[in-house]
Amino acid sequence: MQYFTEAPVSLKADMQDEIIEIKLWGLYLLSTRASIYNEILEASLDHGPVEKNPQKPGRITFRFKVKEWESKIKKLLYLHRIPVIVTSNVSYYPASFTRQPQMVA
Repeated sequence: MQYFTEAPVSLKADMQDEIIEIKLWGLYLLSTRASIYNEILEASLDHGPVEKNPQKPGRITFRFKVKEWESKIKKLLYLHRIPVIVTSNVSYYPASFTRQPQMVA
């Protein structure tokens, strides 16, 4: 049986602009000797965690491009056995597309 490990080119083009959001426990990042936290900060879209949720202390949310997640971050977290929850996989649209037109008087 033949397995395909590559996604179709059209799917890869669509994945370039998608954003993935993950949640993990901050304790795991601080307790490891490696500089995992710094690598995650550099790779995240916001260059840091997204706004903290006061209802769930200790949880940290990060956003990444799917390409960065698949190539680097997912492997890094798996290598260091850090549990992660993928909370969303949303499409990214340029700001010009999402802005509402302004009325000129």
